[in-house]
Amino acid sequence: MSTKELTQGDRTALEIPMRSGNDLYVASFVAAIAAVDGAISSMNSITDFRPVLLTRQLIVRITDDEIRYRLFAKLDEMIAKIDQAKPPDERAQERFKILQIIEGECVAFLDEHVGVSRKMTIAEM
Repeated sequence: MSTKELTQGDRTALEIPMRSGNDLYVASFVAAIAAVDGAISSMNSITDFRPVLLTRQLIVRITDDEIRYRLFAKLDEMIAKIDQAKPPDERAQERFKILQIIEGECVAFLDEHVGVSRKMTIAEM
């Protein structure tokens, strides 16, 4: 249907997921963030590919196609740039910064989608 609301008798059904959908979505994001953080904290060399792969798994959870593809491209571009320009001893630190930027973008999307930092308001009568 093209409308945002469907009338069912005296009730109005909204075309949005039930509360448990958001809870599972948030839990999926939190688990992915924990995996990225764990891989970063246990990295033992610049060649450890787990943090980058897990960051890509975090991006996968973004439901907006345009944002998701933009973040994939941004991650790939930023990593390629430092791999070409930076000496090996600086690459690990630069990769951490890139992964933090992308992780922050993913969390910002989650906040926008689910409203983690917003407070509910009601109109005064």
